[in-house]
Amino acid sequence: NSINDGLSVAGPSELVAGSADDKLDADYIRRYLGDLTPLQESCLIRLRQWLQETHKGKIPKDQHVLRFLKARDFNMDKAKEFLCQSLTWRKQHQV
Repeated sequence: NSINDGLSVAGPSELVAGSADDKLDADYIRRYLGDLTPLQESCLIRLRQWLQETHKGKIPKDQHVLRFLKARDFNMDKAKEFLCQSLTWRKQHQV
């Protein structure tokens, strides 16, 4: 049971729509990302969905997205800003 049912990833990315990696449910988060509060899980899910809708190219892995959220104390606006800066820098420097 996934909250992402019906969403697909457009364009080239590290994920394939419908793959196990795309399932951001509570069990997946707990198993692969650790114990998060419901608010933290919500932030991760919303940031991942925002990336899928707005970012062209490779989508960072969940662990990478979570690092940005943790570094900004789960402040969505700050995490988005710094994640965008990082992705822009990586694209410019072909990293």
